[in-house]
Amino acid sequence: MSDTHSLDQPQSWFVGGDVGGTFTDLIAWKEGEVPRIAKVATTPENQARALLTGITDAVPEAGHPDIAEVVHGTTVATNAILERKGVRTALITNVGFRDVLEMGRRTRPNVYGLRGEFIPHIPRWWRYEVSGRLDRFGNEIEAVDEAEIRKIAQQIAKEDVDAVGVVLLHSYANRAHEDVVVRILEEELPDVVISASVDILPEVGEFERTAATALNAYVEPLLTRYLGELVEKLRELAPQARVRVMQGNGGTVPVEGTKGFPIRSVISGPAAGMAGAQRVLSELGIDNAITCDMGGTSFDVGIVENGRPVATTELELEYNVPIKIPTLDIRTIGAGGGSIAYLDDGGMLRVGPISAGADPGPIWYGKGGRRLTVTDANVLAGRLKALTLGTGMRLATTPEEIWEIVSEEQPDLVKAFPTSEELSNAVIQVIVATMSACVRDLTVRRGRDPKDYAIVAYGGAGALHAAEIAKDLGIGRVVVPAFPGLLCAYGALVADYALDSVVTIRGPLATLDMQKTEETVRNEERQLVEKLREFEGMDVETRVFYECQFDHQTHSIYVEAPIGVSTYDLEKAFIQSYLQQFGDLLPSSAIVLRSVRVEARCKRRGAESWSLRDAVSSTELAPPADAAYWRPALREGDVIEGPTTISAVDASVTVPAGCVAHVVAAGHIIIEVNS
Repeated sequence: MSDTHSLDQPQSWFVGGDVGGTFTDLIAWKEGEVPRIAKVATTPENQARALLTGITDAVPEAGHPDIAEVVHGTTVATNAILERKGVRTALITNVGFRDVLEMGRRTRPNVYGLRGEFIPHIPRWWRYEVSGRLDRFGNEIEAVDEAEIRKIAQQIAKEDVDAVGVVLLHSYANRAHEDVVVRILEEELPDVVISASVDILPEVGEFERTAATALNAYVEPLLTRYLGELVEKLRELAPQARVRVMQGNGGTVPVEGTKGFPIRSVISGPAAGMAGAQRVLSELGIDNAITCDMGGTSFDVGIVENGRPVATTELELEYNVPIKIPTLDIRTIGAGGGSIAYLDDGGMLRVGPISAGADPGPIWYGKGGRRLTVTDANVLAGRLKALTLGTGMRLATTPEEIWEIVSEEQPDLVKAFPTSEELSNAVIQVIVATMSACVRDLTVRRGRDPKDYAIVAYGGAGALHAAEIAKDLGIGRVVVPAFPGLLCAYGALVADYALDSVVTIRGPLATLDMQKTEETVRNEERQLVEKLREFEGMDVETRVFYECQFDHQTHSIYVEAPIGVSTYDLEKAFIQSYLQQFGDLLPSSAIVLRSVRVEARCKRRGAESWSLRDAVSSTELAPPADAAYWRPALREGDVIEGPTTISAVDASVTVPAGCVAHVVAAGHIIIEVNS
């Protein structure tokens, strides 16, 4: 079906939403209307409840029937994986490969330690082995036994399992065996969700393929149920509204596009933030930047190079949990405004990863929090003064009351840091050092010099600390977008429509049949373009990435090149990328192609016709009486010298000593950092 809900459709409201660990942020736009923002407390037990509440706050009641589309990033799949709260899932694999999930790549949870554990998402007693074998070229060595598969299906039925993952050796070269298993399971278990590795990740790498397929099955019933309930409840509010979901690759798909592939929604919230950051950078003419998203519970770091977010297939949510599908290259740590400060057993100050979350939240929120958080430290330091979070929630807890509660509940902290100034400064220094280390992990360890990049700071707490991170890393510029606390919701609303797929083409470049490779890749491109046009009915742009490596190495590099690229040009591009990351080559090793990834995207129509600077809160707001600067009152051309704080309704900005903030086009702020 063609897209009848593009952003240039007049007289309709379009809503972007981001469900975070502490707050759910929304922005609503309609042609001829001022964009409206809303921020409500996240409801972890049912994310849809906060999202729907925010929609009613952001869109005027008379406009509810005119809501045409809601786009949002969801943490349903990510949280289920990290918290081990997915559905009862079984796995069917070849004889001898039952324990692949536990064996992994034989690494350790702590590289230099002997302690640690890994709990697989599918327990061993629900992992079944079947006969049958293909060689690495897809030739059949042993046929599958259909009677054996039916017997296993009957055993699975007795276990009340909700989903099954099917992973057989070398199915990327020949899907016949997996197709037989799936067909029989569908006949015997009609109410059970089936995920086949040949559809999820058809490429070399048995462990990664098994992990991706198992996780896809593990979360699919949950995400399907959540989105179904959201669509149903939204129809009561807006009968014509269509729901779209952010993907980890930075694009969006309609709800029906997530069927069978829910794992695409992993890290969709941070990906939406990078889509918004990309738009801001484009407005400012900045090509290379480090994106820093600090919310209530986490700190997410990504890279934009040459105007595009950097992608990866090496994302690992936690130890032994790789997500090999293409996603934006984002690193996440537990460092947010709600991160709790405490002394460890050795008396060292620690901040995070434990978070106060949405409930009770920081002490400052006045909702029952009793332990010092990063947000509270900023209040004690006089850097956070706004009296509202953009939701009408008035904050009644004063700095004096925060100190009194900390003195009562965490006396060891007060003993170690006897004044509020000492304690707040120490907490801020620790959290900044933690976040700086995360940025180094994605830059210095990947052959990038942070000094060659700007920082884009967003999320509710990002702008409070970004300039200090920049100082620590020698970075000269920090960009703070208009409404940085709403950038993820904005990114969801303006993100491209996108699909991608992977095809296995394996062999040494020197002897590879490049003509056959070109034919295979063009066929994959054609299928993606047709599918995307079926959803959206618009012109589609494609990009192709070749996964290359030196022979006998485990790790690979994706090199972007056109369809039909010559062997010489592909080798040259690979060597250049390899040198950037590792600084040396393996001159005696052949270069091998492992797979090809094809990405199809089309721009969201109407996305260029408005800006975040035009947005207003759905709640009447006034500046704090003691605020040095109030961001809504600033105008383009204003110059502010540090040290000071710019208070705002969604995210305040710290300008350290020696730094200068400039209000520039579209209401954004650029801080020139003196390192």
